[in-house]
Amino acid sequence: MSAKEVDQLLKGQALFDGWELECVGRIQATHSEIFEYHGRSKAGDEQLAVKHITASSNSAETVSREFKAIQIVWALAGQRLDGLPKPLMVLPEAGLMVTEKLSGIPLSQVLARQTNCVMAVFRTANVCDIARRVGGWLSQFHEATRQPALAHDAKAFDREVTSQLEGCVRRGLGAAAAQEIFRAASRASGLVDGKPLPAAARHGDFTARNILIDGERIGVVDFENFVERDTIYEDLGKFVAYLALLQGRPGYSRTAMNAAARCFLSGYGSSADGKLVGLFALKAAVRMFAYRGTRRMANFLGFDYLYTKQLIRLGAGADEALNYF
Repeated sequence: MSAKEVDQLLKGQALFDGWELECVGRIQATHSEIFEYHGRSKAGDEQLAVKHITASSNSAETVSREFKAIQIVWALAGQRLDGLPKPLMVLPEAGLMVTEKLSGIPLSQVLARQTNCVMAVFRTANVCDIARRVGGWLSQFHEATRQPALAHDAKAFDREVTSQLEGCVRRGLGAAAAQEIFRAASRASGLVDGKPLPAAARHGDFTARNILIDGERIGVVDFENFVERDTIYEDLGKFVAYLALLQGRPGYSRTAMNAAARCFLSGYGSSADGKLVGLFALKAAVRMFAYRGTRRMANFLGFDYLYTKQLIRLGAGADEALNYF
């Protein structure tokens, strides 16, 4: 979709009657594109983000679901938690939704610039401060959307890991390595079968590319995989897995990434159980591998042996894993 087509759609909506709209940027993502707008109205200037779904069999359903998710999050936490995109309008038939634009740069860019082997010695303290504030933001998000605890279902967990490992094998992971990873995950999961786990709303893709840094302010976008009730360890594990896998990428400082992960968990607070963080991080890492495959993951983790040992250590518990990486 062109910026001109988006202009025409927006200017035909009552919400923007009398506005002056100017497209000032366009960002291409994996499944969508974001048009950045500067809007002028009698009430003042606004920065807008227009998301267009580009890769979906049913873009109307996808964009409607995410817009509803943002509405739910805003209703639950918007008045108590800074850094949430305010929902403005959805046009399902066009696969578009409009929110207020959050300022900042993606944390993934910050990590690339400041945790590489050249800059890490100078910038690790700054990255740790950011990671601590990200952990604090997630803790506040979970607290604002708190739900009754969920009992851990080891059988369901095993099925999910099995499914993802099948995808890993199709993408190049050795069958023996997959079996070893499954045994480690299943053993750790079985130890907490039936245990009540704290629950809240789940962001669904809490990784550095969806976290915006603007000075002291943290912003979070992309609620496409939002769920109203899930264990808090899904979001915690996803972020820890992202950092753990990033440590194996050429050019990144393992020491800096290790420190960032620790500060993230410290910022979240003592309510998080390190072994459960590690267990769900293991599942998240397997899922990342299943989607990316060996061609890309080779740059992250190298051969099966190294990948397997890293994941097993990760599943043993966040603290132990961070001592290893």
